[in-house]
Amino acid sequence: MKFSLLFPILFSTISVNALKIMPLGDSITNPGCWRAILYNLLNSYHPAAQISFVGTQVSSGCDFFKGSYDGRNEGHAGWLATDIANNGHLVEWLKETKPDVVMMHLGTNDVWRGIPTEKIIEAYGKMVEQMRGSKRDVKILVNCPVPEDE
Repeated sequence: MKFSLLFPILFSTISVNALKIMPLGDSITNPGCWRAILYNLLNSYHPAAQISFVGTQVSSGCDFFKGSYDGRNEGHAGWLATDIANNGHLVEWLKETKPDVVMMHLGTNDVWRGIPTEKIIEAYGKMVEQMRGSKRDVKILVNCPVPEDE
């Protein structure tokens, strides 16, 4: 999804000036500069909003990016969607951070480890239930696992 499509979705559905976004995923979520770029694009799109990323992880700065950004996230290298759905951590993270939006990018590690598709989809459903249990009107953005050529 292009960022230009993401902004109206986020800002048209949330009627508050403060927006807490949880990047949730594995090693694809935690490192890199994509969150820095997104954070600054969101702030430039809606400068009056108080946008913050939330999570128990804090990644280091982005070397080539000269702006500031909020590095908090729930990106856990090597973790499986099936484990996150069943180990109780997500419930605790949601309770602690209370996000308005969860951007979920999980499943790549599950695919690499041969977890059946049905189990991954079941885990997605369980995580959505946990998110809705934490905050009924949380907005959930799901990215598909990164494709793999065989």
